Amino acid sequence: MALALGKSAITSGVLMTVGDILCQGITTRSSPNAKLDLTRTARFAAAGFLLHGPIFHAGFRVADKRVAALALTPRLGLALKVSILQFATFPVYLAAFFPAMGMMEGRGWSSSSKRSIELFPKAYTAGLCFWPFVNIVNFAYFRPSQRMVVANVAGIFFNTALSFINSSNLQKKAK
Repeated sequence: MALALGKSAITSGVLMTVGDILCQGITTRSSPNAKLDLTRTARFAAAGFLLHGPIFHAGFRVADKRVAALALTPRLGLALKVSILQFATFPVYLAAFFPAMGMMEGRGWSSSSKRSIELFPKAYTAGLCFWPFVNIVNFAYFRPSQRMVVANVAGIFFNTALSFINSSNLQKKAK
């Protein structure tokens, strides 16, 4: 289990890094002098390694083990697994992500918490439009040992959006 958790953490850290780099490339491509903000990218890598990997590793594990124990029909089991990730795991992750990013950006707890309350609805709504479809495919067609990797690869796209949500709020505050 520790090996699988480590793999999930490393994979999440690497792919969140890729998502942030993509976001920076997309949002700064019109600026010829724009440079990659490595500190920002390192924060995303840390969030992937310390938050995303462990939280979703646990979420997938609970969904697979607990739902299998219920011996439901395949469709009901699939719906329950997707629901566990969307309505239990994902909100926990976002509730940890925004305050952690704020703290890593040098904000205090109060400011980070306030920012989390502000950004959570936008990020969660975006997740409702993206993750249920990814997770239906993931649970229906991939083995448990592959699911975290599939989620992380799909997550490159979502993490690019999450990076944009997180940084656009910072840019508004700077103006």
